[in-house]
Amino acid sequence: MNNGNIAKQVIAEELINLIYEIFFNHYGMNLKTDKQIPNSDLDVYRWYMSFEGKIDENKKIYRR
Repeated sequence: MNNGNIAKQVIAEELINLIYEIFFNHYGMNLKTDKQIPNSDLDVYRWYMSFEGKIDENKKIYRR
């Protein structure tokens, strides 16, 4: 959570990198969409990421 002295874009970049690390590098899912999206609240910086993968009956995740 930002207490006012860290830019919201910097926080978003850190979160984007963590999400990418988990979904792409760890689970092997493919990134389909990665873009900034507008928000009516100017205090919120929004970023949209969509990943694609497949899960089998044993709950194992595969790339599509």
